[in-house]
Amino acid sequence: MQGGPESLSFPDIERVHQTLSDGGLIEPLTLGGADEATWLDCELSSLAENRLGERADPMRLDDETREGWLKRATVESLYRPSDRDIDRCYWLVDGGVRVGTVALATDLLGSDAIRLASLYVAPSFRGRGIGRRILRATRDAAGEENLGMRLTTSWAWQRTLRLYISLGMWVRAWKREIELSWCADESPPILEASSDLEVRLTCEERGALVEIARARRSEDQLLLRFSDGLTPSASTTATSTLALLLALRGWPLVRSAADWRAHHLADAGAPEGLAYRIMVWEAWDRSHGYKVDTPRIRGLSYPSWEEIEAAIGH
Repeated sequence: MQGGPESLSFPDIERVHQTLSDGGLIEPLTLGGADEATWLDCELSSLAENRLGERADPMRLDDETREGWLKRATVESLYRPSDRDIDRCYWLVDGGVRVGTVALATDLLGSDAIRLASLYVAPSFRGRGIGRRILRATRDAAGEENLGMRLTTSWAWQRTLRLYISLGMWVRAWKREIELSWCADESPPILEASSDLEVRLTCEERGALVEIARARRSEDQLLLRFSDGLTPSASTTATSTLALLLALRGWPLVRSAADWRAHHLADAGAPEGLAYRIMVWEAWDRSHGYKVDTPRIRGLSYPSWEEIEAAIGH
């Protein structure tokens, strides 16, 4: 097992780890040697698949493929499990067989949600619901300790992002990556389309759907309307979630030129903030030769990384 002495001060988190282990969903990673090296090959395979569109069996990765991916799919050294001090790395297990990887936090870092990272299921084991199972099990185990679950992912990793959204996660922010959270007692967001031009964001309360916000598009402009009575925190989360759901549909994210000037640097809430991040993320990916297969956002320009750097410099 991993984790320093500091993890012992969070028995609620330790119980989440133990519940998943007792359920046969995860298996401790042995640090150092071949076990850790293979785990890192899975981490590298995830980057290669999402950034380059290339696949290979991570459990039997040859030296030539590994070296090529390290050069083309990474910009910094991989984060070794033995160097991690705020999370613990595991093998994902299905029927006693190692099928992928996951890392779970050992420290809340001021949050009320346990962080999940490095989720990866090897290609030959997909289609069995393994990823969904560990996500739901982590959410439920955390809920037993009155905690939520949180994670981050990249806009460009559309398959992963759409999985998280389909499970009912809420978007919290997008400072560096898209940050999502999931709580056992929290109703999922539901996007309903009344027409090609109008949608509404709802969630279930006491068995009935309650409207949170409504969005309408007019050419390349976004129009938003929110329900009364939302707290500032709920309003930010609702707006952040709606912005991402609209982006996945290719809807415009800019309400007006004034809103763009005022909010394009926002880390959450304002859809213009997500629009700006998408521009930056995609430009950075393209500059590194990574694949970008994402929805085209109506009305959004797509400058190069050099153009963005030049604009920031001025």
